[in-house]
Amino acid sequence: MFTLLRQELYKQIHGKFYIGWGMIMFLFAMLIGWASNKYNIMSGDVYMTRLSGSIQIILIAMVVFVSTIISNEFASGTIKNLLSRQYSRFQVFISKLITILFMYVYLIVITFISTYIGRMIFFKSGHIIWKQLGTNLGSYSLFLLFIASAALLISNVAKSSGAAIGIGVAFIFASQIVSELLSVVISHYHWLKWNPFNFMNVNSQLTIHNMDKITLLSNNQMILGTVAYSVLFIFIAGFIFKKRNV
Repeated sequence: MFTLLRQELYKQIHGKFYIGWGMIMFLFAMLIGWASNKYNIMSGDVYMTRLSGSIQIILIAMVVFVSTIISNEFASGTIKNLLSRQYSRFQVFISKLITILFMYVYLIVITFISTYIGRMIFFKSGHIIWKQLGTNLGSYSLFLLFIASAALLISNVAKSSGAAIGIGVAFIFASQIVSELLSVVISHYHWLKWNPFNFMNVNSQLTIHNMDKITLLSNNQMILGTVAYSVLFIFIAGFIFKKRNV
């Protein structure tokens, strides 16, 4: 298992995602830092606490990564090499999940370092409000967990990384619209508050006051529901992966 994971990480580290998205995160942080300094978009404190606003880019990068990490194995035929060894499908699937987590941590670290460099270059001062940063990262991480697990499921069901990428990215940008539409329906039919689309509001609820009056869920219910749906999506994706023809 550890050999499989090491091989997976080696492949990703030497791939385009690791280098390409790392460069994108750095350049984006520099661009936002320059624009904030020139046009007073945000202060140094806000720039640091929001990680230069790069979290949305991380979400997009991770949806792309999650949607392709398994489907590309089938498209290129390399899945046959993995399964022809001593590894089971369960081990291959778990190694993919661990690699996804590793890449997310990598992007967070790169973004933090890039933002800190941008603060030193473009701002005279800037401190991190750690509690707010923790809330932002926690809420976005839960939102990503939900979207990424859905993208993983879609890529296995549709056998198309393109479909999963398109739907996942659309969810990221359409979450606010979906939230507004659902709020009208949920206000009349309270039982619909448990539908999975309502949990796309997890990021908003944990960062915006009184959002619970729209979702009709407490913060704890929102967090637990998001995790529960994500685990369900991952479980179904793993089951499909196990049964999928090579």
